[in-house]
Amino acid sequence: MATGIWATHFVSMMALELPFVLGHEIDLVLMSWLAGLVATLIVFYVASRPTLSALAILGAAIPVWASASLLFYLGNLSLQLTPAIVYRPLPTATTALAFYLLVAGSLWIAYRLTTIDRPISAAANALVSVGIGVGLALCHHFALVSMVISDQATSTASVAVDPFWLSLLVSSCTLFIISLGVFAALLDRQLDKQTADLVESLRSANAQLRYSSRYDALTELPNRTTVYERIRAATAQVAPGEGCALLYIDLDGFKLINDSLGHGLGDRLLQRTSTALRELAGDQHTLGRIGGDEFLLLMEHVTDSDLVEAFAEHAIAELARISEHGATLSASIGIALYPADADDVTTLVTAADLAMYTAKRAGKNRVRRYLPSMGIKQADAFQIQEELRAGIDNNELVVYYQPKYRAGDGGLAGAEALVRWQHPRRGLVSPGLFIEVAERSGLINDLELNVIDQVCRQIRSWRAAGLKVPPVSINLSVARLLDDRLIDQIAGALARHSLTPDSLILEITETLAMEEFETATRVLRQLSELGIRIALDDFGTGYSSLSYLQKLPIDQLKVDRSFTANLNEGSTSAHREIVKLIINLSHVLGITVVAEGVETAAQQSYLTLAGCDELQGYLLDKPMPASDYELRLLQASNHATQASLA
Repeated sequence: MATGIWATHFVSMMALELPFVLGHEIDLVLMSWLAGLVATLIVFYVASRPTLSALAILGAAIPVWASASLLFYLGNLSLQLTPAIVYRPLPTATTALAFYLLVAGSLWIAYRLTTIDRPISAAANALVSVGIGVGLALCHHFALVSMVISDQATSTASVAVDPFWLSLLVSSCTLFIISLGVFAALLDRQLDKQTADLVESLRSANAQLRYSSRYDALTELPNRTTVYERIRAATAQVAPGEGCALLYIDLDGFKLINDSLGHGLGDRLLQRTSTALRELAGDQHTLGRIGGDEFLLLMEHVTDSDLVEAFAEHAIAELARISEHGATLSASIGIALYPADADDVTTLVTAADLAMYTAKRAGKNRVRRYLPSMGIKQADAFQIQEELRAGIDNNELVVYYQPKYRAGDGGLAGAEALVRWQHPRRGLVSPGLFIEVAERSGLINDLELNVIDQVCRQIRSWRAAGLKVPPVSINLSVARLLDDRLIDQIAGALARHSLTPDSLILEITETLAMEEFETATRVLRQLSELGIRIALDDFGTGYSSLSYLQKLPIDQLKVDRSFTANLNEGSTSAHREIVKLIINLSHVLGITVVAEGVETAAQQSYLTLAGCDELQGYLLDKPMPASDYELRLLQASNHATQASLA
């Protein structure tokens, strides 16, 4: 822009018909160009202000006008005419005023173009540009007219240039510079567009990721994390005389529908269920899906518990109307009230869950409100929950290890970590008493994290003592698998205890892998990429589809003990062939096979002949404390030493 204004002056000067050859002082020519640059910089600075008053525009026009006028004066001075150029006062003053008004008007137009909300059309841009250009040219023309140059004048400048070639050079250079500017502007606009598209794509991807992490993909309902957050927020804002009601909704016999009619039909029924419940809940209640066929519905501002129960009965009636391909739905609903039945989110969900299980045990397809008198086991669950919370904090959890042995040579292949609870009053508590409570109450995350840390610490201690420790298997629950912190926490535990990823094998059940297939696939792939091996536990109890094994990053498959139990003498050949088929197909997929529940010599013999890789069961070893498993490690080390010497 500065070069264009500067060139306008010099080309106009060369258009004058003078009786002598013009010359120019190069330093004054450069100074005149710098004056034009200062003027344009001020224009762009002023035009880019977020707000600009009329007074500010008039004030800003003064330095622009002065700089541009200095360009004109220095350009004339570079001619070094003798006698000097004379400026006629009235035309000069009129031209100066017109030029100032043109500058002020141009600043206002530029400011408006940079702050207007809607896009400026190409025609409007062209019209404004032509208008300002014509105005600038006219002002320059009248400025030249205001000059008086003597007929006897001569140019004493150090450099004399032929006007034709100078005008050609200046015009060509100016056009080249302006072309570069236009090209740069177009390139910048294209880059801005590409950047904007990229930013929008990233924003859209991030929004999708945030949505996926908080909403169920199938039903588009809030997931477990989101529902718990909303329950926590609602219970924190309960007004006096009001409360919240939590409905725990579980579809009856839904697994049978999936198994018999297929998951496609099951998914459609879940979608229809969510639609029906969403219509009932409306905007005033929160509905979420927290599991395969489990839903939570939060009702706020509750003053009458009977109305809540009537709402639940109506929900059951509406769900019973859903039918597809002969499959009809029924549901069991448990109700818990806040603050009457619980004083925190975890206890509230547990109470509603217990009430739902009571409804199922009562015959399903019914509603039950939580009552402290539901049964000794249920009432005791709250006590266990609180004691377990304290037990985790007080490091009362103890890890037992059940060895696994290679079927071929009987060597120690590893162990499975099994948690026990060393209760200060109850003594050593088996997991059957507290794992279910931990899962329902949400304590399972802290519990399993505690186990992972204990196992890693113990492996490091054994290895520091010079023992060779094969990998230890640790079970993961659905809550742990769905926890976004899982990857970082496991990687942190390994790093904290200076262990390599192959020190652990993480086990998930077949049912869990299938119910949360997409999440399981994603998380297990991330764990596998860390170098941690993955085992599929209880194979044969759920979907029993080997095709899933091709999609999941499974390194080890554990045949459920129900298959192993059918391998005794006198068992049918069908049972034996099924187990052998599982072993052979797993080997084709590069998956090692572990048989659980080996309790007889006949089972061990057949599994070994069938090619099973590893065996685990009471026949070989029971779960044992770390001190006893350390002896097994010592024995294995001694055997390995003796074998190497032999």
